[in-house]
Amino acid sequence: MRKLNLSEWASVGEIISAVAVVTSLVYLGAQVEQNTAEVRSANRQQLVSRAHLGVMMTATSPELATLFARPEAERL
Repeated sequence: MRKLNLSEWASVGEIISAVAVVTSLVYLGAQVEQNTAEVRSANRQQLVSRAHLGVMMTATSPELATLFARPEAERL
């Protein structure tokens, strides 16, 4: 086996760095996708929590519960 000269070592280094860049880009893409899913999940949870709070406030307020229990024609 012969020894590599400096330009050949530079080519090997370029190949290794290219593989490292591609690997890091794939990892970054996976992390962005996971983060997007987590943010969407958190947003859905906030939406459900706010809707639940609105329903609970209506249900526990006698005035609002009575108002919403009436037919629409009587509300006006």
